[in-house]
Amino acid sequence: MSATTRSENIGFAILAKVTFSGLSNLAGDQIHHVSASFHGPWRIQARIPKAPLNDEETGLGLFIHASVGIKQQGIGIGDGIKVTLWVESLKGEVQTTRSFQWTGITCLSTRGYTGIIDWNKFWHKNADHRREDGFCVTVHITSVTSTRPTVYEPSILRTISELTKGNNNVYDTQFLLFSQPRHPHGAQDPLPVYASSAFLRNQCDYFNASKS
Repeated sequence: MSATTRSENIGFAILAKVTFSGLSNLAGDQIHHVSASFHGPWRIQARIPKAPLNDEETGLGLFIHASVGIKQQGIGIGDGIKVTLWVESLKGEVQTTRSFQWTGITCLSTRGYTGIIDWNKFWHKNADHRREDGFCVTVHITSVTSTRPTVYEPSILRTISELTKGNNNVYDTQFLLFSQPRHPHGAQDPLPVYASSAFLRNQCDYFNASKS
């Protein structure tokens, strides 16, 4: 009896609503960083800017900090994750929606926006929002998965059969790769990578067009 462990991409989804309140108590002549945890060790940080001096636009910063151990758990590897942020007033009025795709995540990774909305317009110029004394951020994080290429099984068997007969004509497509630069510019002689059009067909529009 034996057991085998294989690393897999972890599919997951997180939906959280974070409320930042009590902001009227913050001094207007300083930048403030306010953070909150959600769904365990995930963290969101808001950067509240200083009050404007000359009615200029001031950006509200929002940043997502990846949870500790995310890489060891297999979350976000491969195609990464998609993060969507909705900024709302406490009455539920959506101010903006922004999304980004996040790859190469580690426990020290941080992504977000330095100016997701104009804080001067949202806060200092809007008495209703100041009376509410805060704002909400809805965070939606989902894993990104790409469809794996599929090859019709008889095509595989037919290709294997041709190869066992010594027929190398099944490799009817080549890609030229430049793997080593030549100084001061250019590249070394290209090396071909061979493939079979039977496997490439129907994998993407580019291959279908080039083989038509």
